[in-house]
Amino acid sequence: MRLAQLLEKCTHREKTRKENREADYQKLVIQVADGKEPDVDWADEVLDHTDKTVKDLQEAAERLQRRRELQQQVLDQPNLEKEVKRIEGEIAKADRLFEQANKKHDDTVDPLVAQFRQTRNRIREAEAARQELWATCEDQELLKQLEFVEFHSGKLRPQAGSLHNDISKYRGEEAVERDTACRCRDLLKTKQYEKQAAGYAEKAKPLETELAKVRSQLAKLERQEKDIRDQMLKA
Repeated sequence: MRLAQLLEKCTHREKTRKENREADYQKLVIQVADGKEPDVDWADEVLDHTDKTVKDLQEAAERLQRRRELQQQVLDQPNLEKEVKRIEGEIAKADRLFEQANKKHDDTVDPLVAQFRQTRNRIREAEAARQELWATCEDQELLKQLEFVEFHSGKLRPQAGSLHNDISKYRGEEAVERDTACRCRDLLKTKQYEKQAAGYAEKAKPLETELAKVRSQLAKLERQEKDIRDQMLKA
């Protein structure tokens, strides 16, 4: 055999062995990337033949995993674009429905708002007319009756207010004394607080009776005033 032929065969075999070792290394990388546990002896042999370390293997597997993720993202892009178009369509549909609902709302509410304002204006006009009718009434008998009622109402209202304030003060003091008595553990002091509470209650009771009478008189006068003013509108 000629030397040239021998060298060619040796070179070819060396190339084949190298390619096989590279192929085995790629298989090992794929197994690790897939999460499969390779045969330890075989893996050690492959790393030895390819002059690779465990760190090299780990980095290669991580790169493969990352490329797979990127490839999947690329593959997903057409479907994602379709999804975007679908979502845009749903948004556009919702926008149209919203615009239609707004228009329907405006078409319904705008006339009602106009009616509302017109009616409120008429109410104000009616109230102004009522005030003018009262101010321009010339029925002297009704005017005297109104003056009488307003005079007595004017005297009773401050009286009712004063009675209400005094009652609120006494009832408030009573509540404080009763609350203190409930929380007190000293029997003697408890009786003292209860006695003071009863005293405030006694002060409040006649005032409450008087206030009820005053309010009854005021209610009667208010009814009389209303009746008189109703007559003034027609006089």
